[in-house]
Amino acid sequence: MAVFDFRFTCVLLFCLGDCIAFGISSISVDKICEGNPTLTLPHDDECQLYYDCSALDPPSFSPNTKYVRECKYPQLFSTKSLKCEDFYSVVCGSRTEFKQKCDYRAEQCNGPNCINCLMENPSCEGYGDGENHHSSKPGSPWRMECYKGRLIGTFLADLNQD
Repeated sequence: MAVFDFRFTCVLLFCLGDCIAFGISSISVDKICEGNPTLTLPHDDECQLYYDCSALDPPSFSPNTKYVRECKYPQLFSTKSLKCEDFYSVVCGSRTEFKQKCDYRAEQCNGPNCINCLMENPSCEGYGDGENHHSSKPGSPWRMECYKGRLIGTFLADLNQD
């Protein structure tokens, strides 16, 4: 006999509009996804994360959570479209919005052979839009391109330029 659980129904009905999933635990997600295998929900804490009920394999950054997925940097998960979108068109609300690429879970590495993420993906925090000196390689010819506090790319400056 199926038991009606008002909490899960409210979450699902609420997500038909502007969806914010408050306090969804991994147990709740498992139960929600069992009955709704194509459902997509925003993560309740981090704006770049979301739950995809059709994703059964755990992501490499979180091997114990089969439904958690992460938008590609610098995208964020929209509660309106329920898709990853450009960061400047997403309102995160109470969810944490990470601006640094190294704060995205897929970029984190804790093993002995890891390269320091900030050396490859410097922080643009505190830098203006456009070309800036590489924040992790001061005094070098390396530059970083920033836009609204986010890293767009890194490149080697042309030292022969007038």
